[in-house]
Amino acid sequence: MNISFEVALQLINLGSYDKAVERLNEAIAQETENKNESAATEYRCVLAELLANLGKKDEANEEFVKVVSYCIKTGSLPKQREIAEGYLSKVSVKKTVKKSDTEKKTSGAKKTETKKAETKKTAAKKPAATEKKTVNKTAKEKK
Repeated sequence: MNISFEVALQLINLGSYDKAVERLNEAIAQETENKNESAATEYRCVLAELLANLGKKDEANEEFVKVVSYCIKTGSLPKQREIAEGYLSKVSVKKTVKKSDTEKKTSGAKKTETKKAETKKTAAKKPAATEKKTVNKTAKEKK
């Protein structure tokens, strides 16, 4: 085990999350430098989970994508791959739902605008029809 990784775990337990992120990045860099990509990817998965829990969604996504990429390339670390893909699928579903909601709202707004425009056209036509009836009644009364 990497000492920076061990310290990061203790910092997480103590609630010092920003320091834990720093130590995890150190551990990843050390393992990458030592050409131990497997350990670096394990640490990266922990980092990604921590970032996600801290609300740093974009950073978490980047790290999880790297985890999945490594796991696919090497066919290793099935637990880390499962964690990363699980997180990324939830994010993807949320984005799809948000996009869908936005489209519905936009679509609904367009329908409302169309109905308003049609109502205006109809309203504009109605007075003209009423005027014709009044003119016709007046003409009949004169006869």
